[in-house]
Amino acid sequence: MFRWLTAAIALWSSYANAYEPPTPVTVYADDSYPPYSYAINGEAKGIYTEILQTIFSQMEAYDVKIQPLPWKRGLKMLELGKGFALYPPYYYANQRFYISPYSEPILDEQVVVFCRPDKVADRQLDTWP
Repeated sequence: MFRWLTAAIALWSSYANAYEPPTPVTVYADDSYPPYSYAINGEAKGIYTEILQTIFSQMEAYDVKIQPLPWKRGLKMLELGKGFALYPPYYYANQRFYISPYSEPILDEQVVVFCRPDKVADRQLDTWP
């Protein structure tokens, strides 16, 4: 009986000691890059935010918070070592060496220009824009 009780206590205490709370992590988001990343009333929104929230929800060892802020402030925080991550991830080796090679695109973005006919009616479109 004593051996069984000792084994049960040892097993229970090993489970109690093995628990480690999730590591808190703050990821910064560009607050003005719709539809990919933007803020409404201080809350991160956008396509990238939804993708990353889905990924972060599966990372049980981390408690990830997303905080929107102006892009240039986020870059400065990364440069000074005061920020962990910023999205969208635009890595330029010759300009932003402090971001590191972990900056992989979340999606392939495409930029498209739409013009109303009345705005281009009197323009030569062969030298656009």
